[in-house]
Amino acid sequence: LYANDSQSTIFYTVCSRIFLEIRSSLNSTFFFNFKLGQFDHKRLQSRFGSNDDDLPIFHALTLLLKGNPILLYGDEIEFSDDDKFMKWDKSINCGFSSSNVTKVAADECKGSVKEAFAHGSGETLVNVYQKLLKLKQEPSLNWGEIRFAAEAETANSVISYARVAKRFDGYIVAANLQDESHLVDFEQLYPGVPDEFTVAYFYSKKGGSGDFETGKTVSNANINLKSGEFLVLKFSTSPSKGDDAKPAKLH
Repeated sequence: LYANDSQSTIFYTVCSRIFLEIRSSLNSTFFFNFKLGQFDHKRLQSRFGSNDDDLPIFHALTLLLKGNPILLYGDEIEFSDDDKFMKWDKSINCGFSSSNVTKVAADECKGSVKEAFAHGSGETLVNVYQKLLKLKQEPSLNWGEIRFAAEAETANSVISYARVAKRFDGYIVAANLQDESHLVDFEQLYPGVPDEFTVAYFYSKKGGSGDFETGKTVSNANINLKSGEFLVLKFSTSPSKGDDAKPAKLH
């Protein structure tokens, strides 16, 4: 799973192709592993080039798929091809080794794990992983089924999928990797979902929470995803009140 161009439109096309190729396989009885990096390829951060602020969104989209993401060490702190040893902190050899034989210059320890978790570091990629791995413990995101919108409905729009486990809250995962904002109608993309959602997680490469504070209730009619935004929405699968109430069920 690699992006091959720094332009966001090409990046969107690459990600779309990946998700369209795997959509049918993911609903099989198999549990897939997604290898995000490996030793004989360029690092993800290097491949993204000047578009590396989309890197957390790429990781987030893959992390919440049905299956297991496999991460090459250091990619969670945005290793480039120049990084050779794990950077834990700014101590000798970046905390990787106390050996006098291994010599890593102090200036090569920039962007260490300790720095990534430091107060005031912002929403770093390792923070994104920490929050989404906690969210992935939810039954629907852990072992629930996955649904993709039809190819025609996602063309020139956002990348999205839904995760649902029977008798548990469901989730919709969406990202806008294009240059312009998009209004999204999830009821049209995923018939059967309710018209209100709760924001479970939000990330913007521009920072801040925008219109999607965690825990906020949002109406399907008011979901406008701006460029570089990633959103996870929770929805109830319990029946609504009323005599004809039925549980939400994706078609």
